[in-house]
Amino acid sequence: LIAKLRLKITAKNTVIVFLPDYFCNEALTLLRKENVKLYFYTIDEELNPTKESIYTLLNKNIFPDLIIQVHYFGKPYNTSFLRSIADKYSSWFIEDATHVMVPTGLIGEHGDFILYSQYKHFPIPEGALLVIHKPILIQNINVKLVIDSLFLIDDESHKKLSKLSSHLIWILKRLFQKYLFNFSVKPILNPIPKQIKFITSGHTMSLYAKTMLKHLIPTIDQRIAKKFQTVSKIQYILSLIGDNQADNINYIPYLQRYKTSRETPNIISIVKEQNDIWRHFPYYLWPDLPPEVLSNKVQHKIAEDLYLSSLFLPIHTSISNDQLDVFMKACLRYTNERSDSFLNSH
Repeated sequence: LIAKLRLKITAKNTVIVFLPDYFCNEALTLLRKENVKLYFYTIDEELNPTKESIYTLLNKNIFPDLIIQVHYFGKPYNTSFLRSIADKYSSWFIEDATHVMVPTGLIGEHGDFILYSQYKHFPIPEGALLVIHKPILIQNINVKLVIDSLFLIDDESHKKLSKLSSHLIWILKRLFQKYLFNFSVKPILNPIPKQIKFITSGHTMSLYAKTMLKHLIPTIDQRIAKKFQTVSKIQYILSLIGDNQADNINYIPYLQRYKTSRETPNIISIVKEQNDIWRHFPYYLWPDLPPEVLSNKVQHKIAEDLYLSSLFLPIHTSISNDQLDVFMKACLRYTNERSDSFLNSH
């Protein structure tokens, strides 16, 4: 939508987008269908944009129409640098806050547009939000007409579902999570992220989902408190394994990163080695890196290294203490068995 609006405002043939290389390719599906050129700037190990990569693009006379910065995992990131670049080149600055449950600190303060994703944080089948922070940028555009044109183009890059189908799938997923969460399932791992097919039920939120969200809003404070309790316990459990270096969480967490401190990190082989642990708790290998990033591993080394050395545990409010206890017992068994093995070998 933002790309379409930019095309109309500037009357250009192509929109140039700067975005981080540590980004989910699936989320770019619809954007790739528009007249856009994507340029991936690099991030450092703390997931901040590297200024050098931005200046490299600018020195090649590649000037952005849209600049995207991500608040990864719910953590507020400093957006002042990219905001200054956007101001200098009359770009639109977009804050991707889809990992953010409730904006804190300066999240959403600097963006011309801010993206949120309520369905990631609340038990609802769908629902996301685009905040147009500066409506003056598009004051002469009939936004409704542009929105209605979003899904007219049809191709094989994504799958369309009816609202009824998407809701039924969601209900089945919730039932599986509730009743089959602790079943032992050996994970199938891929060393390189698969390209995922984007699935959509359209650009409108159903009355069913809106009603559910309305009833959940009063529970936000309790849900935030539950998230902090859950992440604290998960960090403690991960410390039992001995490899994890937990970050200090002073923001509302979305995922907890598990990263190994081994000299040659490869999370795939480590999860296989620790299978008795990870078959008891869900995790993500994230993100499905864009093909432009995977095709230039030298330039985008940090993004790929982060992918290959990390897995992520969901900090969902639906995670029960019983499920955490099962996870903790598995970690304790693994630690004890490793200690016994070490003693026996010496």
